[in-house]
Amino acid sequence: MPHNNVILHPDSTATDSLAADSVFSALYPDGVVPDSVSSHSQLIEVAQIPVIEHHKPLNAVEPEFSAFFSSGTSLLLTISFLLVAFSFRRGFRYLSTIVRNLFSLNMHNDVFKDRTINETLVITNLIANTCISGGIILYFLLCSNGLFSVSAHNSIMPVLVCIATCAALILFQLLAYKVLAFTFSDHEHSKLWIDGNNASLAIVGFTFILLATMASIGSDTTVAAMATLALILFISSRFVFIIKGFRIFFKKIPMLFPFILYLCAIEIVPVLFFIAAAVNLCNYLQS
Repeated sequence: MPHNNVILHPDSTATDSLAADSVFSALYPDGVVPDSVSSHSQLIEVAQIPVIEHHKPLNAVEPEFSAFFSSGTSLLLTISFLLVAFSFRRGFRYLSTIVRNLFSLNMHNDVFKDRTINETLVITNLIANTCISGGIILYFLLCSNGLFSVSAHNSIMPVLVCIATCAALILFQLLAYKVLAFTFSDHEHSKLWIDGNNASLAIVGFTFILLATMASIGSDTTVAAMATLALILFISSRFVFIIKGFRIFFKKIPMLFPFILYLCAIEIVPVLFFIAAAVNLCNYLQS
């Protein structure tokens, strides 16, 4: 009984034999030439066999790199979570006092008279968390407002710049508070004021780390919303701290003018200056 043969004649320009085999299998899945094909030998030129060169769809969209989802940002958020967890483990009792320090004017607080925890270490960890998560929030805020763009090759560097900016601002303000308190007040009132500042930073740091985490896994709209909410919370926390300072130091009407100077010189101008410096440095790194 004669057999219908299919002969492949490779073209001199075709070198992809695998493609030829795959197309042949598609033409005859069972390996048998149907009767509808002529009994004569069928010549199939390899050059006429279509070869798939690109496997991606025609309308495929290349994913854009985003520092919101980078491993570096995730690592920084993990460090912040560890700092907060360590604070809860070592100083849970002190955390309840932080809120009281933000509002209280009591100069004889003996809650930790017999404490066994390192109060300074706890507050340092919480402020460090504020620096890291606040820097990430600052980066999200600047990006969402178009002050600089995300670059794929050095995206973690602007985040580190924003973290360093937050740390420098916090350190500058702390030193300024100490100088002002040493110059114009006594030790007890100075401690109340600085404790209020530390409490304000620690409390807003708790919200920063949650908002930064939600923003890092969300869409662009989520990033903008979380960054704006964080900015509102930061302004609110500083407003509460400023009111406490006003209650401590404002005793007479002539103190109003120095208090206004303090607001401009310590609470407003440095913030704008450090943010502008961060934007310029980030743009330089992205260029």
